[in-house]
Amino acid sequence: MLMAKRNDKLVLASEVKNTQDFICPGCLQLVLLRRGSVKIAHFAHLKSGCNMFAENESQLHLGGKKSLLQMAQNWDPAAQLETTFDEVKQRADIYLPTVKLALEYQCSPINQDRLQQRTQGYSQMGVQVVWILGNPYLSQRLTTQTLTKFARFDVNLGFYLVFWDAKRTRFVLWADIIEVAGQYEYHESQYVSYQELKQFLQQCSFYQRRVTLKEKLKQLTTINNQIQMKNKTLVFMVTQCYQVGRILPACPLICHPSEAQFPIFGCQTLFWRILVTIKMFERDSQGILKTELNQIYTETIQEYGLTFYQIINFKRFYRLAFLQYLQELTAAGYLKQTYDKVIIIKRPEWFEDWEQKRANWSN
Repeated sequence: MLMAKRNDKLVLASEVKNTQDFICPGCLQLVLLRRGSVKIAHFAHLKSGCNMFAENESQLHLGGKKSLLQMAQNWDPAAQLETTFDEVKQRADIYLPTVKLALEYQCSPINQDRLQQRTQGYSQMGVQVVWILGNPYLSQRLTTQTLTKFARFDVNLGFYLVFWDAKRTRFVLWADIIEVAGQYEYHESQYVSYQELKQFLQQCSFYQRRVTLKEKLKQLTTINNQIQMKNKTLVFMVTQCYQVGRILPACPLICHPSEAQFPIFGCQTLFWRILVTIKMFERDSQGILKTELNQIYTETIQEYGLTFYQIINFKRFYRLAFLQYLQELTAAGYLKQTYDKVIIIKRPEWFEDWEQKRANWSN
């Protein structure tokens, strides 16, 4: 850790010139000053067991926090490192008291329970938290877990992630994160200062793009290969199709989104739409009451909807996606919506198999 207490005052390791007794602000146990010609100055516990300060932080992590502090002090001169919140037994990597904002610089893995606990702890204190990811996350491909844990949403940026590249001392932004035919896409940009980043955030706007036929074919080819290899992740969807006498890759064309989607179902928007289609059309009734429609919505969201820990009221995106699909089905002539129910006009056509569908698309 970069800060410790001495005479009831917080001191920065890089500014200390002697080796007097220092105390951890969290557990109040003695810590030692560590400094050298290679490693950045920091404090280390004499004994393990502190629940508020991580030991063995990498030099990249320590240096990143120090750089972020200097950046934060340009915004709020009162910003400080490693502020402890005794009421919830946690500390912020960087805290800006003027705006009640905590910056968490996350370089190591963190499980969902711990992340949720920390996020709720800040909320309990009336403090907003922004998770800034470090170089280990920046060097990896985007995963659903990283997205659900740390992504935020902005009307101009869409779903986005913020990184601090401690090696090159700059912000990296992955903005407009979307799902396109089973793959994540995003726009990356870099900023050497918070002022540059803030200016971009105020001026940018995200866009929607069309999904090409080539991308749809590639997605279905992958799914077909995974089925042949008996991929366990497809068991549920394959079973749902089999129970109504259908084949997953032979799903109706309407199930394939024509535009890129918000990543609220991970990379499985297609599967969610297939499940909605099965529950709506693979039935004897020609009408679906609004209560039944709500049940279909709930069941399909429970199966494929993701939880986003940093986005308030993220469930509104599920409702928007459901309404959008209903509108597409209505515009294509499959449905007619009335006050209290949805009337089935015709049913989407399934293909006999994957080969027939691919041939239809190729024509």
